Amino acid sequence: MLIADLAAPQLRHSTEFRRLVRKPADTFNVSCDLIAGTPTPVITWLRDGHLLMTSSRADVTGSQLIVTSLQVDDGGVYTCTASNVVGEDYRVFRLVVEGESYANNINRSIVITAYITAALTACLCPR
Repeated sequence: MLIADLAAPQLRHSTEFRRLVRKPADTFNVSCDLIAGTPTPVITWLRDGHLLMTSSRADVTGSQLIVTSLQVDDGGVYTCTASNVVGEDYRVFRLVVEGESYANNINRSIVITAYITAALTACLCPR
């Protein structure tokens, strides 16, 4: 192989950051479509920055990721990275699994925001 034959990985990008909403017990199925790369890139999957491995509910097969029987805790940021000696490319997916924990997080955010706003207002009022 000649140096001129080398090419950095390139993934098909519909959007750089996709937000996907699913319900508990649904299946999450995403793929990274490799359109270039010499030598053949290695595909890795991360969830919230941690390497994702095949498990009883997650099937990591090259460029495809399938997570079955989704649970609220499966939500997070999933990253597919294609890399070789020339470079790398990646796609990011934000998975939100609807459920009680998701609603509780929103309620906590509202309460915290209201508390901070009230505290700042109290501090900024002229005396």
